[in-house]
Amino acid sequence: MRSAAQRKIGLWPVLRRNASLAVFAVLLMTALNFLAHAVQDLYPSEFLGAQHRVGADIISLIMIFANIGGLVGGIGFGALSQHVGRSRTVMLATALAVFVLPFW
Repeated sequence: MRSAAQRKIGLWPVLRRNASLAVFAVLLMTALNFLAHAVQDLYPSEFLGAQHRVGADIISLIMIFANIGGLVGGIGFGALSQHVGRSRTVMLATALAVFVLPFW
């Protein structure tokens, strides 16, 4: 019988066998990171500050509220993903993001 050390498979063989899935995962996470950083980086500085001349104190309050919402949402959707699955949870969260677009 082989020990656990002998059964160990390296990272590169696994990636080679699952290349299309790995590329899909990288592209999906890139898209989700673009979505997240647009909200975190561009909304407060460019949209609120530069275009609408909102003061730094109000921008800070808005971003504090948004980050608390992000924490609560991350925990909530993480728990939800245990019940309905990761793919469905990501699709639901992204679809719900459409409803907050009017706030932009």
